[in-house]
Amino acid sequence: MTIYLYVYDMNKKEIGNYYYGARYYDPKVSVWLSVDPLAHKYPSFSPYVFTGNNPIMLVDPDGREIDLSKLTPQQRSSYNNNIKLLSQNKLFATYYNRLVNSETTYYINSGSGSGGSGSFSPKTNDIHYVSLEALAQELFHAYQSDLSVYQNKDASVREAEGDIVSSNIILSLDKISSFNSWDEGIGFTYIDEEGNLDLSVLSEEFDVDFNIAVDNRIALYQNRENEYGAKAPESYVQENSGVGALALKKAMRETNATTSGLSGPRLSNGDYYLE
Repeated sequence: MTIYLYVYDMNKKEIGNYYYGARYYDPKVSVWLSVDPLAHKYPSFSPYVFTGNNPIMLVDPDGREIDLSKLTPQQRSSYNNNIKLLSQNKLFATYYNRLVNSETTYYINSGSGSGGSGSFSPKTNDIHYVSLEALAQELFHAYQSDLSVYQNKDASVREAEGDIVSSNIILSLDKISSFNSWDEGIGFTYIDEEGNLDLSVLSEEFDVDFNIAVDNRIALYQNRENEYGAKAPESYVQENSGVGALALKKAMRETNATTSGLSGPRLSNGDYYLE
């Protein structure tokens, strides 16, 4: 989190307020100087209060979203640094911004949660992570949930899509990432010169390769069960619904619209950008 000291007003008079990103904070009286952009999510609070009047238990990173996680100050600092790094990737910035401005509040927790390197619970909206890649992936799973474009039968699609997106983001930042042996080379084919997934993911060729990748991933975990008795989560081995990478395509359209300065056109639901 970066905090800017705003020391002068329009008349060059020193005033000593702090700029957090979404609004200004007056440390002299401990209040924000404008209303919370997400005040509609917290109707029981004044739109000017800091951390819901509970600064001991809660944090307010930018004056907009109240973070209700149980992170320690050190963990919060690490989380904010991770988000700053991941946000260098435009695709990540797109879906993270959606979560920040969502009607739903998401809770960041340390540790792996239900197992592995991280988890996301659509029932409680809790996000757990133990690594940079896991954070990118579980936040993407939260984004998938926020869009409400998938059904229960699409679990294996969501899992494969999350793996592909997060591994590409980490590789694009020149960080060590897990290698997806099952992804049909998607992470090295549908990318731009900087290594980021690009608009070619909107193509029919990508749809074909993605469906093959989902099937490959399912087969991988089924084989592990058969050969080693390693029980995989049901979402890993569920039959491929063939619905496609809906969330990735949505995020890619939004990313392109943002970088291109587009304001439309959009479909009648006001959501997906037309190709």
